[in-house]
Amino acid sequence: MTGTSRSEEKAARLRALGVGPGDRVVEVGAGLGSLTLALLEAGCEVTAIEVDRHLAPVLRSLVEPAATVVEADALRLDWPALLGSDDPARPWA
Repeated sequence: MTGTSRSEEKAARLRALGVGPGDRVVEVGAGLGSLTLALLEAGCEVTAIEVDRHLAPVLRSLVEPAATVVEADALRLDWPALLGSDDPARPWA
């Protein structure tokens, strides 16, 4: 045991990813939202992709409206439609 809390560990992981307040993040395979919630706590704007039709409603109940949940197969998504225009002032992380 290192003496760090789970929230400290999540914060360290997010710092390692280089994401923080105001960043737009797409999370593929969001599952039950553990990372989604950490990203939201860090101030990120999150779009969570979940293919499992049983998990997606649970995820929605946990993170919406703070995050956007898309129930879809990430390999079949219309990414340009989902992500919108390429605004250099608002890049995706």
